[in-house]
Amino acid sequence: MKIILSGGGTLGPVFPLLALAEKIKTAYPTAEFLWLGTAGGPERAVVEARGIKFKALAAGKWRRYFSWRNLSDLFLTKWGFWQALFLLVRQRPAMIISAGGFNSVPTVWAGWCLGIPCFIHQQDLQPGLANRLMAPLARKITVVFKEVAKFFPAKKTVWTGNPIRSELFQGQKQKVIEKFKLEPDLPTVLILGGGTGALGLNELVQQALPELTKFCQIIQMTGRGKTVGMVIPEGTRQCGCLESVGEQIPACAGMTNPRYHPLEFIGADLADVLAASEVVITRAGLSTLSELAALGKATVIVPMPNSHQEVNARYFAERGAALWWPQDELAAGEVTAPTDLTPCLRALLNNPSRLAQLRQNIAALLPADAADKWLEVLRPWMDK
Repeated sequence: MKIILSGGGTLGPVFPLLALAEKIKTAYPTAEFLWLGTAGGPERAVVEARGIKFKALAAGKWRRYFSWRNLSDLFLTKWGFWQALFLLVRQRPAMIISAGGFNSVPTVWAGWCLGIPCFIHQQDLQPGLANRLMAPLARKITVVFKEVAKFFPAKKTVWTGNPIRSELFQGQKQKVIEKFKLEPDLPTVLILGGGTGALGLNELVQQALPELTKFCQIIQMTGRGKTVGMVIPEGTRQCGCLESVGEQIPACAGMTNPRYHPLEFIGADLADVLAASEVVITRAGLSTLSELAALGKATVIVPMPNSHQEVNARYFAERGAALWWPQDELAAGEVTAPTDLTPCLRALLNNPSRLAQLRQNIAALLPADAADKWLEVLRPWMDK
């Protein structure tokens, strides 16, 4: 049985599908997977590292505002459709599963034309254009939140939650302590800008860094290429790209600060880094937030300004499952200066009861058996 997994451009659609693939492989050992993603996204390395074959297809992004690139991307979408059509004819998969992303649209359309069962997964609280374009063609639609089901046809929409990779529960804190020579009695803060990084978040951290490292140690995933143009303050280190914390840290010019560890990407060792972190500051992608919820991590959300991520952040914050610090304010109250990240984070780290409440609330927010629920949705078609 061959299954097409589709999603990319960012890592948001990737990790839920990987968790599902792991569950499917356990229940159906003969299942084979082919991933259809983007040529320039970060998903290829992550997917291939898990032994899944990868194929890049052309994909255009449909912007809901005027841009000349909409014209060229329209042709990319058409080309992606024909690429997908010919590939699906050759591969003859049993089904197509997508977790969103514009590159999935031509694949699902092509699959529908060939009569291949298609399934889509809606993560965010605010359905994106890609999933809304694919929804009419899907046999079933799975959603992370019950509240989102109202946006899709009731007869084919199922609440499952978001599946989590089992490897994340196997993190070893001591490995990270030894590799980065972390101070065991000092809080460790992990800062995530998403799979492609977040330049705005990087800049905020950069401004506050000299003060932050007086009371905590920081591991930051900056994103590939997102350190270009950053002026790292004197007394800190720019480590470059580490695919794994098991690799040797490159030598850097100038002084070093052992309390700051910027990495362009964290791959297979994310579980270890998460295990070592008391607080995680992150963007508001649902894939990341779901994983933090499953692990019960104290979380601070700094969503991408003026985007659907603010809806996600508000949902978690209103339920006491995370703190929401807007990037343009970065405040718990009326603080507005970017460098006020320092007192906000210091106050949080000095409040053990607040940290404990955040961990408890986020752990209770999402279903723990999402992968099992998703598999049950697919099982009628897999057992044919």
